[in-house]
Amino acid sequence: MRRKFAFATVLFVASLFCRLQNIQNEVRAASIKNYAEAELGSATPSATLPKSAWPKSRGNIRNTGQGTGKGATGKLKWKRKVDMGSAFAPVLTNSGDICIGYGNNALAILDAVGGAPDPRFIPDKNPDAPVHGFGSVTVGPDGTLYVGSVDAKFFALDGQTGSKKWAFYSEYSNLFTPAVVGTDGTVYVGARDWEVYALDGTTGKKKWGFRTGDRVEAGPALGPDGVVYVGSVDNNMYALSEQTGKEKWRFQAADVIYSSPALGDDGTLYFACKDGHVYALDNRNGKRKWTFKVNGKILTSPAVGLDQTIYIGSEDHKLYALDGKTGHKRWTFLAASYIYSSPSIAADGTVYFGCYDHNLYAVDGRTGQLRWTFKTGGSISTSPAIGADGTVYFTADDGYLYAVQ
Repeated sequence: MRRKFAFATVLFVASLFCRLQNIQNEVRAASIKNYAEAELGSATPSATLPKSAWPKSRGNIRNTGQGTGKGATGKLKWKRKVDMGSAFAPVLTNSGDICIGYGNNALAILDAVGGAPDPRFIPDKNPDAPVHGFGSVTVGPDGTLYVGSVDAKFFALDGQTGSKKWAFYSEYSNLFTPAVVGTDGTVYVGARDWEVYALDGTTGKKKWGFRTGDRVEAGPALGPDGVVYVGSVDNNMYALSEQTGKEKWRFQAADVIYSSPALGDDGTLYFACKDGHVYALDNRNGKRKWTFKVNGKILTSPAVGLDQTIYIGSEDHKLYALDGKTGHKRWTFLAASYIYSSPSIAADGTVYFGCYDHNLYAVDGRTGQLRWTFKTGGSISTSPAIGADGTVYFTADDGYLYAVQ
């Protein structure tokens, strides 16, 4: 009788423990989902959250690459000659215009309807406009433009006038990653001086800095758990406290990390490293859930679909779709050349990415079937931005900014 009672007690405790774990996981997933919905505007809007449809590289603060627009069919809306040098991925301002930084020129804002440049951001027409080699721009909730330059400065610029609000100076860095803005206005950004910085969004004053073991080349992600996730060329993925910069955990990958991490609805953190490994980590402790190896180098960042499918491109000419829970391959799409463009996902599940063969591809995210291609005059290595109306904006090495609807 005692044995039966003891056995029944063990079963009851085990059942209760499993149920508590399930409840905890459900609450955690719901927390991240609500956080994502508020961020994308499908929950009650907050004054501290972005109004832009694509305010930063990788689309949102979790770096999922998800957009709210849909319906592009591959027709040219307009194209605008912007620069013959290095142009970074475009983002969208709160008013829906396109903002883009140049590696050897300046910052430009173009009208979304026809691509006309805003004269306030053209240096030769406005002597007060900043003239620096700029990187990738992030649009803050109030319209402020946050962007790093090649002369070791990180700027906050007024989105209406282009005037400087403040500048943060780094002694060594000549380029900053795309920034991410927290709900309290703090700006988080990585740099080639091996540091991750937390800056006061109003004043530019440094709140904290965290030193990695090498350059930080890709932008951080923010989670609802108060953690900054960022990778480094030292092969490590770091989880840092948003408030203090204190390291919570680190995970050592097999090679250099050029990938921005992306945070799924269930809290799984996804990223890739140069040697072709894709990783899924538990964001609470950094423990590996699964890995997947492709047949070429990966210099792109993953996108996370609404059904938790992971999309990522490789130098082996393939776009991969992986099950976010298991890492199992769902399908591959073979392009004609290298893929250095991180994918973006429309609200209808279409996956957009650029290719070295000069084409922008649109692929069905569920089946991997080609929907359409759009041919440009140069290779495409930047990530596309998706407007609220579904228009896809991207740059190519032919010096043009394209709007495809």
